[in-house]
Amino acid sequence: METFEEIEPNHWMVAMSRGGIAISHAGIGNMDKADRLMSELERDIEN
Repeated sequence: METFEEIEPNHWMVAMSRGGIAISHAGIGNMDKADRLMSELERDIEN
């Protein structure tokens, strides 16, 4: 099993997980955390 450090940040599974976590934060009203996670995800995808 790969460790977290070995997984590429723009791997589709990581992206889906991070997107889901951001949606969960938004759902409970934690928009700052949701926005931060989405910004990080967008940055990693662009790279």
